[in-house]
Amino acid sequence: MPHDGRMTFIDILSLDNYVEGQPWDGYAQFCREFLYPLMLTAYKGIDFQPWLRAYFSGISASDFNRVLAWRERFRAGVFKHVYLNSRLERSFAKDGFSARASFASLKLPKSVIENNVNGLKALVRSLPYDASGSVWHDYEETHSYQAHDDESKAAFVREALGRLSPKRVVDIGCNTGRYSLLAAEQADQVIAMDYDPACINRLYNRCKSSQIGNITVLVGDLLNPTPSMGWRLTERSSIMERATADSFLALALVHHICIGGNVPVQQFVDQLAHFAKSGVVEWVDKRDAMVQHMLRNRVDVFGNYTWESFEAALTTHFDVLATRETHDGARRLCLVGPKADRPTAAQG
Repeated sequence: MPHDGRMTFIDILSLDNYVEGQPWDGYAQFCREFLYPLMLTAYKGIDFQPWLRAYFSGISASDFNRVLAWRERFRAGVFKHVYLNSRLERSFAKDGFSARASFASLKLPKSVIENNVNGLKALVRSLPYDASGSVWHDYEETHSYQAHDDESKAAFVREALGRLSPKRVVDIGCNTGRYSLLAAEQADQVIAMDYDPACINRLYNRCKSSQIGNITVLVGDLLNPTPSMGWRLTERSSIMERATADSFLALALVHHICIGGNVPVQQFVDQLAHFAKSGVVEWVDKRDAMVQHMLRNRVDVFGNYTWESFEAALTTHFDVLATRETHDGARRLCLVGPKADRPTAAQG
């Protein structure tokens, strides 16, 4: 759960009274669900999010041990928390082996558990993070757009949010959060979502260092959204259920979804309407340099990817309240609101 802009994990079912001599029952679960995923990214450069979708209860010590090369057993924490735990897992699998009885017989002093916890905290803090594999984490500094276009876009978004006065905003495809930060100035809560973990990590650190407490960051891919999971698909809600709001921001997104992901324009707009009933969306025309870059090595089969089709799709769910062209007309910002009820012809 988010608290003052920081993710706070409270495992309520693991809260229990300490019994002298008993082991820490949550240790293996902590390794599977927190330590091993972080090590996977730190030591192997592999994003852990897809693994946690596949392994609902986290990454087992045996599986993670197989991923690591033999020499990596000497990296911080690996021999103790991965290799030895993988050996224990194999022992647990044997018929008649009672792990709890074995640990109970050791009568571990409290200091051993405290030292283990403190060591894990230090280990987690020491794990490196390398964002060099990300295409987008430095996009805010390296894009080639003109300053006046950026200024015009920021002004439009700020004015639009002032007009909508939303309490909760979802910024879909937030990148490193420039516009999430703008939204946070006016909204009570901002959900900032992007598929690139490096971008989300950078935004999280910006919020942490600036003590911005009303932005909740999510790693989420609109083209491959996290589904409902667990018992009867109710144990964990899908990202589509968790990311709804009063208003949305969908800036520099449509071409990635409709051209990059082969999604029809109408279905993209339908999805925006699911997130919120009002917001700001940016149209990116085929004349735009980024779209031309995306189409450079593929056949253009996107005949319906036009402003006219996009505007028509918008009007099936929204009223277009204001627009502003940027990038010499290659992009168009649209402020949309709830579609007003209109009288039918019979009503005059």
